[in-house]
Amino acid sequence: MPASTKPRIPVYRHHKPSGLASVRVEGRVIYLGPHDTPESRAEYKRVIAE
Repeated sequence: MPASTKPRIPVYRHHKPSGLASVRVEGRVIYLGPHDTPESRAEYKRVIAE
């Protein structure tokens, strides 16, 4: 029996061509706003909490 795995937390990423922050959730890429801003970090926390 394989060991159980922990749920993975989606990674906060920088989409370099557009300068936007993004996160991949369930195969969908969600753009959060300009990278490394308080607003995009807050949006990231909101998205992964769902």
